[in-house]
Amino acid sequence: MPDLLAPGGVPYLMQLSILSQTRTSELLDQSGLVGKVIDFDTFGFSPVFMENVEQIRQVEQLSDAYHLTIEKTEVMVAYLLETTHRGHAPA
Repeated sequence: MPDLLAPGGVPYLMQLSILSQTRTSELLDQSGLVGKVIDFDTFGFSPVFMENVEQIRQVEQLSDAYHLTIEKTEVMVAYLLETTHRGHAPA
């Protein structure tokens, strides 16, 4: 992504709670980027996520990934990340 980023450009990424935030931060850091959460929301698992809930649980056991169960509904958090080059604030 850094090679595609125009000077002063600010890409936005969606980070799901069922994926490792630590790993995402590591990958951004390796690319000279930093992410900042600017918004978040929750949404229920679609049928595709429910079909793969056991795999999701395995990933969660091995990392900092997570999801919630609210009134018998499996829910994940979606974070909107604003990314910039390390040490540069958006214009």
